[in-house]
Amino acid sequence: MNAARLDIVAAKMKSTTRATLVLCFVSLASCGGAEGPRIGGGYQEYECPAPVGKIVREDCSQVALRYEGASFKGTVGAGPVSAEASYKQTAIREADALVAMLKENRVALCNNFNTCKMNVTEYKQEQAAIDDSYMALLALKDRMAQLDAEGAAKLLTELQKIRLRTPSPVTPPAGPPSTPPDVRVTQSGDWTQLDGSAFDVGVGAGGSVWVIGINSVPGGYGIYHRTGASWTSIDGGAVRIAVDPSGEPWVVNSGDFIFRHTPTGWQQLPGSAKDIGVGANGAVWIIGTDSTPGGFGVHRWTGASWTRVEGGAVRIAVDPSGEPWVVNSSDAIFRHTAGGWQQLPGSAKDIGVGANGAVWVIGTNSVPGGFDIYRWAGATWVSVPGGATQISVSPEGKPWVVNSDRAIFRWN
Repeated sequence: MNAARLDIVAAKMKSTTRATLVLCFVSLASCGGAEGPRIGGGYQEYECPAPVGKIVREDCSQVALRYEGASFKGTVGAGPVSAEASYKQTAIREADALVAMLKENRVALCNNFNTCKMNVTEYKQEQAAIDDSYMALLALKDRMAQLDAEGAAKLLTELQKIRLRTPSPVTPPAGPPSTPPDVRVTQSGDWTQLDGSAFDVGVGAGGSVWVIGINSVPGGYGIYHRTGASWTSIDGGAVRIAVDPSGEPWVVNSGDFIFRHTPTGWQQLPGSAKDIGVGANGAVWIIGTDSTPGGFGVHRWTGASWTRVEGGAVRIAVDPSGEPWVVNSSDAIFRHTAGGWQQLPGSAKDIGVGANGAVWVIGTNSVPGGFDIYRWAGATWVSVPGGATQISVSPEGKPWVVNSDRAIFRWN
């Protein structure tokens, strides 16, 4: 069987029964003979090369639909923020992220089966492991609101263990998959396009460049490091990325969880976030998940916890002195100083600050490639050719961008 096939829940759990029992234990419920969302009617008979043989292909779009509508949001009502509520909300986010991951793995499994990468017996075994875990997760839904802080904390621990036992559904490619040539947008001669495609880009104070690719994995999309003239993948998935002075990435994944990479691997930090920024002096700031006027709360990492500052935003970058520059939900631009927030002229969708203090933004005027691009000149914004949707800035003050076609460019 192809080495890149799914080795899902059953691969590191001794059996489907164990996977189900773990989930049943944390739900404090008996799962009995719960029937998973099994394969329905046949789709298309096909004769695969030996040794796989004859299979009945499935409609993977219908498989995906069976996992829709399983969000855990709303299982805990609104109320004052307490330790108990915080544990519950964190557990709910983890449960939702796990549902999304199981759905991705289930669809990937279907695609692998349809392309003759496994036989019928293997397919049904791995399908059962995913489907049983999914049904056990659904059994938690009605009990979420009744969990106390201790129960929610226990639930969160078990959910995270299940996530760690569930590997990526596919082996990552050598670099981020490239945008097909017919949909690439070529910038002016001021820009150089790199190989590959991405959803986000981060450049550290030491010049280390990382991107969030476009290949779907648990936690979001693949993570890649620029090494010479190519991209090198590392384990993990995320949706937003920033890079510290030592060249290590800090990320936010699709479940809003925060991780930093170290020489020994990933370390999860407390809290949750929508975006993250790291300054040349190592200061780390996030846009949290606590809704507030302007977007979400703005928080600074103290080394052990997050300290909130007044204000709300949706995108963040950090200058060399460790102060954040943000864009809020109205596209307004602010920078933080010792005296508080100062609004700058103009509007933006994203912002980046280099180790030399150079500030660039993605504007709000639609152009080919996304939105227009501007450099801060100290009192006003100066337009440069090109269009993009995400931006980061090199130590020399030159921007790296991702455009609306997910193509990656750097400023010459």
